Amino acid sequence: MLFRSSTIYKQATASPIGMGTSIYSIHQRLEARPRRTVSNILLTDYPWPDVSIERHIFEEAGDELIVAPDGAEETLANLACSCHAILTCWANVTRRVIESARQCRIVSRMGIGLDNIDLDCCRERGILVTNVPDYCVQ
Repeated sequence: MLFRSSTIYKQATASPIGMGTSIYSIHQRLEARPRRTVSNILLTDYPWPDVSIERHIFEEAGDELIVAPDGAEETLANLACSCHAILTCWANVTRRVIESARQCRIVSRMGIGLDNIDLDCCRERGILVTNVPDYCVQ
């Protein structure tokens, strides 16, 4: 299993509306479902030069990582319509994006805070929201 060196990929502590997560725990959550078809995971944005590690983890599980070319709401809403999970760093995951993702089961902030995610919409739809509250805290 490949991991980034940061704490982002370690199991995090509880967030206000769900258990903390990492790329690996999203993989575990999706693996818990009966295997039917490929799960699509939307990555809204990222701080690394590439997403080869993330792509490898999900492809190994038989899932597909969809990388947004930009963080515009329209772009994310269009890409989210076929996604089961959303990973985000800084892009705004708005009500429109979440409502477009009818099959979404988890939205994960790869960092501290949840201010870029519409928590009310996620709560209404029963979508688990997680973050990594101890990212960069040493």
